Amino acid sequence: MHQQHPYKHNEILASNKAIYVSIRFGNPTSGDCRNFGICKMEVFDGTITQFQKKTGYALARFTIVNDKKQIIFEKASITKATQELYFGNGVFLMEAEVPLGDVLSRRLGIENASLGIGKYLTLENLTNYIVEI
Repeated sequence: MHQQHPYKHNEILASNKAIYVSIRFGNPTSGDCRNFGICKMEVFDGTITQFQKKTGYALARFTIVNDKKQIIFEKASITKATQELYFGNGVFLMEAEVPLGDVLSRRLGIENASLGIGKYLTLENLTNYIVEI
C-alpha cells in the first residue's frame, strides 16, 4: 500500500459545496468499464448508508476547490479489493476523458466540465481518498 500523507495536509474544506456522486471505476471507452479511470458518474441523492457497496464502485463527494475539481472517495463505500486496485499505488489513473454531465455540472455551477486524462496524486486520510483533477 502507498505511503499515507500527514493528515493535516488532507483537510477537506467544509465551506465548499459538495455533491455526492456514485462512481463506477474503469475506462468508458472500453465498452464494459474495464481498466482505469471513471467509467460512469451519477449524482447520488441518498446517504452513505444507502449506498450499496460492491466491487468496482464508490460513493464520493465532488467539489470545486480553488478552481480545481476535487473528488473525495468515501472508503466505507469501497471494497478492499477496489481500494487496492484503484488507490493502492498513491496515483489515480484516468485513461479517458469523462464529461461531468448536465445534472452534476448544474449543481456545481459550472459549464461543460470534464475530467481529463492523466495520473493524479491520491491523498489519503482515515476515511477518504482525495483526488484533485
